This record gives sequence, C-alpha cells and structure tokens, in this order.
Amino acid sequence: MGRKDIAAKAYLRDNAVFADLVNVALYGGEQRVSPEDLTEMDTNEVLLQDAPENGIPAAQRFRDGLKLLSHMCDGRQEYLILGIEPQSHTNYAMPVRTMLWDSLTYDRQVKERKRSRLKQRQWGSNAEFLSGFGKEDKLVPVLSIVLNLSGERWDGPLGLHEMLAVQEAGVLSWVNDYRIHLVDPHGMSMEEIELFRTDMRDVLKFIRFSGNLANIRAIAEADPGFHNMSREAAQLVNLYTNAGLKYIEKEGGHVDMCQAMIDLKEEGRQEGRQEGLAEGRQAGLAEGRQ
Repeated sequence: MGRKDIAAKAYLRDNAVFADLVNVALYGGEQRVSPEDLTEMDTNEVLLQDAPENGIPAAQRFRDGLKLLSHMCDGRQEYLILGIEPQSHTNYAMPVRTMLWDSLTYDRQVKERKRSRLKQRQWGSNAEFLSGFGKEDKLVPVLSIVLNLSGERWDGPLGLHEMLAVQEAGVLSWVNDYRIHLVDPHGMSMEEIELFRTDMRDVLKFIRFSGNLANIRAIAEADPGFHNMSREAAQLVNLYTNAGLKYIEKEGGHVDMCQAMIDLKEEGRQEGRQEGLAEGRQAGLAEGRQ
C-alpha cells in the first residue's frame, strides 16, 4: 500500500469525516448519518479466481474503507454497508471495479449466512440447503462512494453502459448499468463544497485549487477552517497535491495550513533572493576575469 493510500485510509477512518462525506454524497448535505451510527468493518475482500494447479488463489482485493451504518428509518432499525474508494487519478474501469467490490461484499454475506445456518442446522427445504441461503433471508445493501482526490476533473465513465462497445438502446435496456457515486471537487460548485461540516470541506477546496497556489492561499486566508485542520487532513492534501507544505503540529493534533502556505511563500522569496545573489556573484567574477 502506497503513502497516498495509507494517508487516505487514516483520514477516512474518522467516523465524523466518513459520515460527513456520506451525508453530502447521498443526501445533499442533509444530516441523516451521524458518526455514532457507523461501525468499522474488516476491509479485506478475497477474490478466488481460477486457481492454478497448486490450488493457491490467484488474486486478492482490498477495500480502502468499509463501515456498517445502523440507523432508524420510519421507526425501524435499518442497516447499510458503505465503502469509500479514494482515487489519486481517474480510473477508467471504475464501474467494473466498484461492481466487483460490492459483489464480493454481497457474496461474503451469503457465505456468512450459510455458515450460520449450517452451524444451527436451520434449513427449511432442500432448495435452501443447496442454495446456502434461505428463502426468507435478506442481505444488507452495499453502496460505494468514489472520492476523486486528483488534481484534475474526473473524465472517466460513471456507469457500465459507458464502457460497453455496443450502444444500441435495445441491447442496453437488457444490460444492468452499474453506476458509481462520485464525489469530485473539480465538478462541484463552491456552494456544494460548503455543505461539508468537517475539514473534508477544506481538503476538497485544496484539491480543487491545488494548481493555483495563489488562489488557494487567498481562499485559505478567508476560511478559518484552514487554520485548524487535522493532522490527517494536512497529510492527505500534502501527499495528493505535492504541495510540499511544512507545517508545525499544534496542540490537539491540528495544523495551521494557512500559516504553512505563508511560510512556503516566504521560503520561495528567500530562495529567490539567494539565487539572485549567487547569480550576481557569478556575474561579478566573470567580469573580473575579462
């Protein structure tokens, strides 16, 4: 796992950040999910492809973040499995990749239910036994959110249909279109980004304007959130934007990113002065030799 993956995983482990992202991505900013509703799940998913002759599985897949959402809806307790997939670049196969991950999560639920029934010898019919799943059994819905943390707008397909060679409407009507749920700061308005209530808002602003340091510095100076970002958020934007910001961690594990940008600007000025002095000395030496 690379440094970017580690930083994204560490940041999204925070239930407050995870809930914030879900509320904006799925509910338009409405506070439907709270941090207390979320429970971290095992993120390892194993895919047993066609095994070689020695019987060793050919592939293993890993999810970056997986949490169980448990909340009340219409007076009933409901459950949902949520995954967030941070991306450092556009993945042009993302609909298939997400579909595979979600399918593995469903498959694991079926297998867990089968193990439970075998252990308790709960089979209502021969068909249930052969299926490994009861007629009345239900699955927990699985939903994945793709988070674009690259410096460019996502230009990949948003659904399986866009990836297919055949585009005839009659054929597509029979093929399930697996759509991805994308959060892309480059395609969001500032009003949409402002819907976030954690420092995910400032992370997405930094990602969006990372190509223009002067612009992001002006935004940071006007936004108090940049003066108090979490260490994990600061590490994330530094790695994903290659900003090279040097910051000092404050008490409580927070960072003043605005000050870090001011320091970077001053450091650039100092380097420019030093380079100018060095060039002047070289020019003076050259003239003296003539």
